Amino acid sequence: MHASNQTKTVEGIKYKFGGDIITGVDNTKITKLEDLLNYLQDYKSAGDTMIMHIVRDNKTMDVTLTLQERPYSQ
Repeated sequence: MHASNQTKTVEGIKYKFGGDIITGVDNTKITKLEDLLNYLQDYKSAGDTMIMHIVRDNKTMDVTLTLQERPYSQ
């Protein structure tokens, strides 16, 4: 996955843009971050694989990922 790599300041507020746009996961449509988080919570666990449907540089593609446990933080 490619994260945003540019920033733009609008009315004094910096916004990140660029990077991949997630459009779906395992043939489930994703339109907002909440959709992705709910899908992960309801259907996936560490060690599971999933296919993310993304748009990168105006091209659609599928990326297969294996989920890992979230790192422990204090």
